[in-house]
Amino acid sequence: MIVDTAIAFGGTLAVARNLLKHLDPDLVEASLVSACADGFVSDRFAGSAEVTLLAPRVDYVTLGNWKHIIHRKIKWKPLRRTIELTVIVGGIIGNIPYMARLALLCRRHRVDIMHINNFSMEALWTARLLRIPIIYHLHGHVAGHLERSARRNFLHVKQFVSVSVDVTNSAIRVGIDPQRIRTIPNFVDQPPDSTPPPMPERPVIGIFGRVTQWKGQKQFLLSTLKVLPNFPETRVLIVGDQSDGSPRYMQECRELAQSSDFADRFEFTGRVTDVTRYYRQCSIVVHASTSPEPFGMVLIEAMAQARPVIASAFGAAPEIITDGTEGYIVDPNDTIALAEKITELLQNPAKAKSMGIAGHKRVSATYDPHVGAQRFVDLYSEMTS
Repeated sequence: MIVDTAIAFGGTLAVARNLLKHLDPDLVEASLVSACADGFVSDRFAGSAEVTLLAPRVDYVTLGNWKHIIHRKIKWKPLRRTIELTVIVGGIIGNIPYMARLALLCRRHRVDIMHINNFSMEALWTARLLRIPIIYHLHGHVAGHLERSARRNFLHVKQFVSVSVDVTNSAIRVGIDPQRIRTIPNFVDQPPDSTPPPMPERPVIGIFGRVTQWKGQKQFLLSTLKVLPNFPETRVLIVGDQSDGSPRYMQECRELAQSSDFADRFEFTGRVTDVTRYYRQCSIVVHASTSPEPFGMVLIEAMAQARPVIASAFGAAPEIITDGTEGYIVDPNDTIALAEKITELLQNPAKAKSMGIAGHKRVSATYDPHVGAQRFVDLYSEMTS
């Protein structure tokens, strides 16, 4: 059973979907428990796997908002910590019905392994109470200031799965035994077409993902505004909605584009279901995360569609993209450098195309879903043998 507590569709759910769709049903009977209620997750979301929508009453966004308010309003550390602990305990009590329902689902499905797809104390405790072996899927960097309670809970995880070497190293730095970590990179939803899709007739620059500050849409917009005066036919796509991000940040991005001299060349798509269609509209895809990206599904999704990627230097992107081969690696905060790389590819369509083809080959060789799913089958078999 995969348990995912994300309340909006994002990278962790995409990874779970890709895995569930490609697990061999003759070898693994899989199910998904998801907290996502924004319409993306349905009965057909994860292939033949049974899907149950079940969300904690107190989710991570609510808890994070409370912590933010407490830190902002209360300066005296002992009082602040006391109130924080009270909020955490209140959240745990509020989520007892969630744990009870999750336990009933585990019993009904006769679960042999609980695969926790993002950190959830409630899911971990439920598995511990039922004596179910736990896989904890590390989709993000493990913080150096890991709390003592988290360290204790991690002792009960049988196996960690990390999405990149960068994430694996962060886990080792906080003291997790390397022997308990298996690095399994994410993979694409479907194997890439044998023939790379053609480039669009007119140049289009795109950025994909949740519109939230650390994803760098504002840096992307500032860079494209430096480029557009010299390329009158070029359009810009901002694909994605605010999801669990800040409405204010989305508004700031819209205002930045609409107040420019090129407002008619920007398109904010909002939430899309057929993301492949938008990748194929692009001639260049930019990944501009300003904080270390644990993996970056956008990278391999764009490469699968034979699009060159200009990617953030922070995090795992350099593991996926060789600078100058499948695209470029840049500091997205350096909007001049980012604009220069975009300009270079717009001026040299043949180079952009060859980089896209190189990316297409790399995804076919390294991020194929059948190979990735088999790695999890092998892990599940080891844990139950």
